[in-house]
Amino acid sequence: MAHSGRGPVPRRLRIALWTAGASGSMALGAFLLTLALREVQKVQVAEVLGRASVPLLLGGLGIFMGASLARALRWWVLFTQVRVGFWRLLLVEHTALGVNNATPIPILDEPVRVGLLALRGIPTGTVLATMATQRTFELGGQALLAGVGVLFLPPLRPLAPYIWGGALVALVAVCALFLVGPRVGRIPGLGHLSLVRDFGRTVLLLRGAPLRVALAFLLTVVYALGIGVSGWMVARAFALPIPLLGMVFLTLITLFVGDWVPGLPASVGTFEFIAVTLLALWEVERAVAFSFAIVLHALLFLPPTLVAGFYLPIAGYRSLRAVLGLVGQHPAPVQADPSPKP
Repeated sequence: MAHSGRGPVPRRLRIALWTAGASGSMALGAFLLTLALREVQKVQVAEVLGRASVPLLLGGLGIFMGASLARALRWWVLFTQVRVGFWRLLLVEHTALGVNNATPIPILDEPVRVGLLALRGIPTGTVLATMATQRTFELGGQALLAGVGVLFLPPLRPLAPYIWGGALVALVAVCALFLVGPRVGRIPGLGHLSLVRDFGRTVLLLRGAPLRVALAFLLTVVYALGIGVSGWMVARAFALPIPLLGMVFLTLITLFVGDWVPGLPASVGTFEFIAVTLLALWEVERAVAFSFAIVLHALLFLPPTLVAGFYLPIAGYRSLRAVLGLVGQHPAPVQADPSPKP
């Protein structure tokens, strides 16, 4: 019986666990979709969709694409000693998101990024360090914007304990990354792994480049605001009476929960339930809220899925299979960039 490279787990058991997890996730997603559709009539949804402003929807899509550029630029900034092209990072990011959309358990984002870049000779530990920094900054940026929303938007006051708790988690994560990250190679049993050494080395380099780190965090905020403004444009297309700051908060929280909570593929059901629930804070009619949710969902999820369909054949199917053996990979050394990035 075949065994995983990560441990003596039989293949049949892995398949059984994955099947059970996927089945449970899809059941949860279907249940949340049922809740989101409660008291919503198809005729009402069709009527609301027919009234939506197409120019505003296209504007929201354009802003989302601009935010995606800021996100890829942030990742490019975080690579200090390794040459990685900006456009390649943009394609890899969207491909990873697109592949993640195809599974009910959203766990393929990071492995696909690592797999696609490892095949280009980028050290796995370096990729993981930059991704950990991005995730930490996203948590901090979203907590910052959510905190501003709680201060100025009364409908969000009931969520204040959760938001301040998220801000505390973000602060702890930042401290852990830059204080503990460079020392992970000293942990017994891990120091001999090149992956761990590369991770610690990359975090140490980032800690020694405060301007680069500050720029990456600024780009995180720009990305988050771009996503929020794109959601606000969609809300305007449906004439929703919600201020810009409220839509920034709603869009980011809905996207965050949709990315992390298991459900149907592409977060179908989970995304709509969260959006409809948050719009209820502003007493938005359920049919309008659901119509807004499915359009915003398509705007945020379709572009990465289309990019994945385009880029994966170019990168080769082997890129996905390589994800299964990341720990055992030994990427070819890459040339250090002799001149610092602007």
